[in-house]
Amino acid sequence: MKQPMTRGRIAGLLEQDDWFAALPAPLKDAIVSNSCVRGYRTGELVFATGDEPNGLFALLSGQINLVNNSSSGRQVMQNLHRPGTWFGYLSMLDAQPRFQDAAATGPTELLCLGQSAFRRILRADPDYHARFALLLCGSVRVLLGMLVESRTSPLSSRLAATLLDMSGAVSAPAVASPAPRLTQELLAGMVGATRQTVNRQLRDWQARNIIRLGYGAVTVVDRAALAHAARGDATSGEYGRRVA
Repeated sequence: MKQPMTRGRIAGLLEQDDWFAALPAPLKDAIVSNSCVRGYRTGELVFATGDEPNGLFALLSGQINLVNNSSSGRQVMQNLHRPGTWFGYLSMLDAQPRFQDAAATGPTELLCLGQSAFRRILRADPDYHARFALLLCGSVRVLLGMLVESRTSPLSSRLAATLLDMSGAVSAPAVASPAPRLTQELLAGMVGATRQTVNRQLRDWQARNIIRLGYGAVTVVDRAALAHAARGDATSGEYGRRVA
């Protein structure tokens, strides 16, 4: 039976995020006590590009896709699946319209800190501005790292690293580890490649029993081999070098 989202359980989920865990206790309490839990159905938008800022969100359960649409019509995607992950803070900090779409990819629960509550918290202590700015700093670091990887790493390395991250850590390489529900279109958007190219790489790994493909899901069977591919080892990354 699904556990109710009590205040204690919400706080426990949020503590899984390094940013929230490092906050002073009064700020943690202010965030949780001034927020509400919202449920979203599969495909339901949390916000869309061009929307005015409507809150700061933390993932409690389920998955969220963040999608940026380029002028050429291509999409760049980021999948949020770890409980405690925050999003939607850039528009809250600069008071500008949303620059991406956020949609649930399955039944999802979010913690929402509304705009008025967010402003009240900031007014309560000048130090809190810097605390929320650290969220943005963390994103900048991640994005700069992704930019470097996209320009220097072969596709196989980027795709393997993405699958390892999404499937999470397990205790032994022999244990099959299911990734969150995802499509090949989503994976392609996350690694900056075409669906066809990603499909060829995934089928190559499936033929070598490194992963197992299912409907809308990828199961990591051999984490050690996938970790070799993520590092770009010659024995496991040759296909990615050819198609990248």
